[in-house]
Amino acid sequence: IETMDIDTETGSGSGGGGKEDKDVFESTMDAVFQRFADRVGQNPEQVIRYEFAGQPLLYSKNDAVGKLLHVPAASNEKVTTTGKGKLPRCGNCGAGRVFEVQLTPHAIEELECEEDSMEGMDWGTIIVGVCEKDCSPLGTERGVAGYVEEWAGVQWEELSVKR
Repeated sequence: IETMDIDTETGSGSGGGGKEDKDVFESTMDAVFQRFADRVGQNPEQVIRYEFAGQPLLYSKNDAVGKLLHVPAASNEKVTTTGKGKLPRCGNCGAGRVFEVQLTPHAIEELECEEDSMEGMDWGTIIVGVCEKDCSPLGTERGVAGYVEEWAGVQWEELSVKR
């Protein structure tokens, strides 16, 4: 088995700083994003992830949504919708909200596939939190559909590269 340095065309051991560049890249890589990319990479055609009362897969821990939901742990990166990191409470009944569904980046391609005029969306994921009691607006008759506003958090694609 021949190994190759990341920035060289010849086998291992040939200068050029390839190994050093690789080490720097891996040490500065956002572990939360890498987890997202690895998981989405397992099923690149996936458009939505559904898991009622489950855990969203964060695109970043550094934006407003990531700071709201990411809870750093000593040994691994965790996301929570209860406890320290949590979704805002339901504006209708005051109950807690839970994660239900999120859109993945492949949804962008599907949404734009027939629209030549679209200039492109640049979000990484959209996370939706819903009332844990599945409440209806006050005064809604039993058996009649009622709609309340739920919570959606957009994690935007980070277009700038940090050096």
